[in-house]
This record gives sequence, C-alpha cells and structure tokens, in this order.
Amino acid sequence: MTSHPLVVVINALWHLRLGHIYSYGAYLVAARVRDQRLMASKVRTHLFLWGVSGSGKST
Repeated sequence: MTSHPLVVVINALWHLRLGHIYSYGAYLVAARVRDQRLMASKVRTHLFLWGVSGSGKST
C-alpha cells in the first residue's frame, strides 16, 4: 500500500519542521550555557579583583 503523494509531502515537511525546531532548541540551550559560563567568569574575575583591591590591607 502506497501513501498518497500529498501525504508524503506533508510528512516530509512536518519532519523538516520538527528537525528545525529541535536544532533551534539545541542552539538556544548551547547559547544559554555559554552565556552562563561567561557570566560566571565575569563574576569570578570581579570577586577576585574586589578581594585583592578591597581587602582593606595596606601594602
């Protein structure tokens, strides 16, 4: 039994659409992780600099 050509086209478009959504979702997750790492790096740098310059110790 063969599917109607229109059904085949609709199924193909549906799978392409889902694939696009999944890849876009993966891109968003990767971007979010990258942003979190960048922010964590900035916070560590800020705390380090604050700790060194704001320790209250005179040299």
